[in-house]
Amino acid sequence: MPYRNQLYDIERHIKLYQGTLTTLILSLTQLTMSSDQESFHSATGEKSLTSLNNYAIVSDSQESSGDEPSKIITFNEGTELSDSTEDDNDDGDTNDDHSVSEEQELVHPGTKRPKLDRNTKSRMSDPPNQKGFIQVQESDLSGFYGKELSMNMDKLNSMQSLIHKSPLPKQDSEIQKQFNAKKDALFKEVIDSRTVKQNLVDAIIHENITNKFQDWHFIRRNCSDSIELGLLTPLMASIGCEMESSDPVFTITDADVERYDSYCRMFPVGYMLDHICTSLRRIATHGLATTASKTKAAKFFVCFILDRKVYESIDMNPLKCTSIYRDVVVKYLLENDPTGNMINILDELFINLDKNLYFMINRLTTLIPELKNPLMAHYFKNDINNVIAKFNTLMDDGMYESLLYFIMLIYGSYLLPFEKSDKDDEKDGLENNPTHKYFKECVYDMSTNTTSDVEISLMKVLLNLYSKVNT
Repeated sequence: MPYRNQLYDIERHIKLYQGTLTTLILSLTQLTMSSDQESFHSATGEKSLTSLNNYAIVSDSQESSGDEPSKIITFNEGTELSDSTEDDNDDGDTNDDHSVSEEQELVHPGTKRPKLDRNTKSRMSDPPNQKGFIQVQESDLSGFYGKELSMNMDKLNSMQSLIHKSPLPKQDSEIQKQFNAKKDALFKEVIDSRTVKQNLVDAIIHENITNKFQDWHFIRRNCSDSIELGLLTPLMASIGCEMESSDPVFTITDADVERYDSYCRMFPVGYMLDHICTSLRRIATHGLATTASKTKAAKFFVCFILDRKVYESIDMNPLKCTSIYRDVVVKYLLENDPTGNMINILDELFINLDKNLYFMINRLTTLIPELKNPLMAHYFKNDINNVIAKFNTLMDDGMYESLLYFIMLIYGSYLLPFEKSDKDDEKDGLENNPTHKYFKECVYDMSTNTTSDVEISLMKVLLNLYSKVNT
């Protein structure tokens, strides 16, 4: 009896929703007839209503109440549900005993998914899915495949394999040899190679344009625990200066100006300056002080302030350096003829300099500006024609780096002042100076014909800047 009551209820529900089910089956039949793999006919759909071979329990989309009984839709065996019908119903479990429990729960899309139609063309024209299912679409990308790219990759791979299998011995290129030579020179100067990081080494050996890592490094040894005051020899040893006190004629060469930094341990520059001033006074006032010892002390001072680490220090500036030069060097070390004695000391110190001469003189006159005019008078004999002749020689020899520092040295001196001459009523004296015009024309012509030298571009910028200076 209970089974008959259940069957009776099932038949009653089928008749009640027969019209809805018939419309659903007809829609399903029309959609699946467009597929190349499956086709349904309306007669087959009507026949499936009475066969009751398979049952699928779905929720009625027209009903909002959860108390309504489940509805059963029947399909033929082997029939796949197209994804275009996902908006209307979901498939359920098949009951082979032709009986469905009244307490069976509804099947939700999150737990049971219908089989997808693999026909891409028919699916591309389907309306958007409203229940969140992902539509899978096949694409033909064969037209984007580059045969030439594949062939080129094969050629590169074959060439690489031939290089690795080559029986010829591996030899360093010329560039690699230069890198190795620079690396050897660098580590030859460095006191402790463990303090130099690999990225710094790479930056140094790959810098081939300006050689900015090569300079005059007077302090090349690790400093002592404290600075010893008094005599010059212990003073230099405690600071770490590379200058033999027993050498009566100490000079600087071009090779000395092109050395790498030793990355040694050193005292703060301001701390060293204070102790150097005290030591120089003691050396000059010592009872056994001689002219040679005073000259040696003056050389030491010049070499110290020209050191790149000292020159670029925040504790060093022209005002402080000039003050030490006047109050200590001139007053205690250079007696009778301070300017003449200093020029003689510089001549002796720079006698072996060639291409780096104007580089060192320009650095010295930057720290002690009052030495510029005496040096200009000494080197060019107060004649502007000698300046022009030297300019032409440096340009003809292609010594553009020396020419750059030469221009920086002569401008601002009494031979090429920035201010206008008293005899000239023009507003801009330098702009109308024939020597300045000649220099500009030569540099502009050189910049047109030469583009690989960075010094030419810097000279062009400097000359334009000097033209605008109005004091």
